[in-house]
Amino acid sequence: MLLLRLKAPFAAFRLLQAGRFRSTAPTMSPTAAYGLLLNLAAIETRDWRKIAKSATPMLKNLPKAEIAIANLVEPETATLLQQLHNVPVGKVPPENWERTKGCKPNIKPVRREVLVNFKAVVAVRCEEELRSRIVAGLNGEFNSDRYGLPFAGDNNFLFDEIEVFSGSEPLHWYARMADDDLPRSGVCRLTTWIDRDKSHQTKVEPFAPILEPTVDPPREAWTTLPP
Repeated sequence: MLLLRLKAPFAAFRLLQAGRFRSTAPTMSPTAAYGLLLNLAAIETRDWRKIAKSATPMLKNLPKAEIAIANLVEPETATLLQQLHNVPVGKVPPENWERTKGCKPNIKPVRREVLVNFKAVVAVRCEEELRSRIVAGLNGEFNSDRYGLPFAGDNNFLFDEIEVFSGSEPLHWYARMADDDLPRSGVCRLTTWIDRDKSHQTKVEPFAPILEPTVDPPREAWTTLPP
């Protein structure tokens, strides 16, 4: 099992959302962690040969990994205001084009949640080849091959630190909730797989921190990706 410690001053892990308020989960989702791991390992996830109308689909035969996540500290949740620019569907009044000087004519303020002081541990079980590539990527061996930068859920937010973690302290791992579980503190919905071509097939499941912390993640905390 490989443990990675993550630290970012700001982070945001959002579900697919519309509207003027965009919330964030209280921790990293399994899909975000999987994407981060493959980015570190310089493994491309998108099939650029098949350009869909809305998004580039995921490659087949991506490496398997089991992932579990725990917060080292509970991050604060803050909100910020941001301008959302869009082009409405339908006819745009000419005065709006003139007012915005040819730019996107519909500007609205939106509220976005962000996590402040995000510190987490990601546990990974995978084949030795992927494990070696992740560690090599952390050592800078793929800096010229990796696409983009590893970011903390939003491309405005970057990690301060990503390092192999050797700690043995008990943690409140986020575990998948069963249908008969009672509601408890920290319940949230985390994305466990994303279908870029058909968003309605994206998989989201309820998770919550385990009540009694453990050193190793319990069975319910592990998510296998791709599913």
